[in-house]
Amino acid sequence: MICITVTPTSRTLAKADLLNAARQGDIVELCLDHFRKEPDVKDLISAIDKPVIISCRRQEDGGQWQGTEEERLMLLRQAIVAGPAYVELDLDIAPNVPRFGNTQRVISFTRLDEPETDIDQVFYEASNAKADLVKFTWPTPTLDDAWPLLAAVSQKRILPVVGMGLGRADLTFSLLGRKYGSPWIYAALEQGMEAYSGQATCFELDEVYHWREINQHTTFVAVAGFGPSQRATTQVLNAAFKQNDLNVRCLPIEVGGVQ
Repeated sequence: MICITVTPTSRTLAKADLLNAARQGDIVELCLDHFRKEPDVKDLISAIDKPVIISCRRQEDGGQWQGTEEERLMLLRQAIVAGPAYVELDLDIAPNVPRFGNTQRVISFTRLDEPETDIDQVFYEASNAKADLVKFTWPTPTLDDAWPLLAAVSQKRILPVVGMGLGRADLTFSLLGRKYGSPWIYAALEQGMEAYSGQATCFELDEVYHWREINQHTTFVAVAGFGPSQRATTQVLNAAFKQNDLNVRCLPIEVGGVQ
């Protein structure tokens, strides 16, 4: 499955963004931290028939929230009462937000500086915070940084795990996550609506990578870099693989410096 992220700033245009996302995705993430004025969450989520994840990220976690922490917690509590399928809660504030109704809790752990090393401890704490699903987010500039996140997603645990890489290399993680059984992967509705800088768009995943056809048997061919020429090469190769019914896709990777 794919979760389409929308980051509307206007309450007037938010429904259009949600409808566009619902047509292309299996799940829609509505980021409340980008709104200029407080939204009516119940009214917004009633506009679509796809599951909605409500999130509201602090600036320290890569979000755009400008208010106080108490205001953010109040907004999240009010959003839960509106009855979304999921609410994303930071690990440190989850104990202060009680479970309500049928809304499932995505307990999120984010690092903007480097990958987390003690994944098991974070998972344990998230489980104790009444998680229904655990989400890890951190930079994945290289395959070495992506593997721990991929392992967290693919290993069998008592709770499902989703992951999100930061930067353009998130695309690498998303494609690998699809192959190795992530419950869903993330994509922005369009350029300018990314949850984090560099996030892939659903158009890119659909038109360049034909991501829905990737499965555990897919073979990846590495393409070094994320520039326009690499993307053009990738699009041509993936189209040829698809036309010839080959379960092969290009995997973009970031190449580090050579010493």
